[in-house]
Amino acid sequence: MPSPPCRPLDDDAVPAAVALLADAFADDPAFVWAVPAPARAAAVRRIEQAVVALHAPLGASWVAGGDDVVGAAIWRPAGVRLGVLDQLRQGLGRLALTVGPRGLQRMLAVQGRMAAHLRAHPHHDLLDTLGVRADVRGQGIGRALLAAHRDATGGAPACLFTTRPRNVAFYEANGFALRASERLGDVELAFLTTGA
Repeated sequence: MPSPPCRPLDDDAVPAAVALLADAFADDPAFVWAVPAPARAAAVRRIEQAVVALHAPLGASWVAGGDDVVGAAIWRPAGVRLGVLDQLRQGLGRLALTVGPRGLQRMLAVQGRMAAHLRAHPHHDLLDTLGVRADVRGQGIGRALLAAHRDATGGAPACLFTTRPRNVAFYEANGFALRASERLGDVELAFLTTGA
């Protein structure tokens, strides 16, 4: 079965992309470690809403499918920095109330390690989030979303983080190389890049 077509993320696709990503990351190891179970679903949804809202205007994100969005890849172009004020405007400040002090401390630890790697790779586009709807995983949709970005940017250097060890092999098969892996509590944070 061929993969559905990929297209740039537009305003009409934002709600479906947020719902799909919130579902895809509901059991992500970083969220499981950082956010208590009763608050996790709401926290993940709030985070994905903020991620999509912050990145959609940058014009570098993609969705797969027609009216039925089955995958989304949220990209931040090289050189674009999103500061604390940007995040607060999207409601991430309220997230501290949802996750509590321990959860916030753990989320900040993960974010701090990610920021260190990004500072060392300022010319790489960042794949912030990639998710595929559960019922269509394994059909090449993730690969198609990566190819859409690669084709649109002429193969610009890219980087990403994953906390799912099984995803490392997927990204390596799609042109990324593992550059670092480190443990933060219960989470194995892997950093991968294309290019140098």
